[in-house]
Amino acid sequence: MRFYGLEPLAVAVNVDKYNSLSDAQKEIVLDVAREAVDMQRQLSISKEDEIIA
Repeated sequence: MRFYGLEPLAVAVNVDKYNSLSDAQKEIVLDVAREAVDMQRQLSISKEDEIIA
């Protein structure tokens, strides 16, 4: 399974619990993880912009 840049979040997921989820539940977990990564990137960019300004 590939996490496409979500390795830090993937490490936090209990593998046994994740593997016991249905495919639909796994997709929800990955969608939430993607959103969290996007939000973190936006925060990082905002902080960089503040430092530059």
